[in-house]
Amino acid sequence: MWVPFLIALAGNLYLVGLFLSALLYPTANVDFIFRTGALVFVMEFLSIHSSGMIEGSRLQQQTPPKISPFALIGLYCVMALACAAAYHNWTLPLLFVVSVLAKYFGRRASASETSMTALFAIIFLLTAFVTVFTAPLFARLFPFSSSVMAHQRGSGVFERVPQALLGWGVLYYFLVALAEAILFFKTRKIAAT
Repeated sequence: MWVPFLIALAGNLYLVGLFLSALLYPTANVDFIFRTGALVFVMEFLSIHSSGMIEGSRLQQQTPPKISPFALIGLYCVMALACAAAYHNWTLPLLFVVSVLAKYFGRRASASETSMTALFAIIFLLTAFVTVFTAPLFARLFPFSSSVMAHQRGSGVFERVPQALLGWGVLYYFLVALAEAILFFKTRKIAAT
């Protein structure tokens, strides 16, 4: 029980550290801020979706043909590789795999009746909503130099105010790690009684 929990926790905290490092040291993380960060956001959406599909295939009570969770993971990895090829960014598949593994091991560790995928989706949507609407606050709290902002390419909120995207990453992955920890200890307490 502890090993899956620690793997899930380590994966999420690694991603928190990645976003926090870019937020605090933008000059050293320009490539992540403007090339990888928004794609991680998209990969996280894919990761949540794939987790839901995998969870659904496991819960499916029908006889064959049953979709293998490994086939679904393979399908989503192909999508992650396609995104990596399209954007010439080969760190994306690695981050996608870290995210999927964190979810998979978090679900195994908690053994909770609560749908982890639904919880991740809610946290994803809430943190995206909050960071988009508080983007000006992030820009004031973490001002980036003009040399960093010169790498800006798009016009979306996360491109105009990349600090909001980085804040989303820190907030989202921290809350996911916290939710997994709460569910893990809650199920251990219930199992002990």
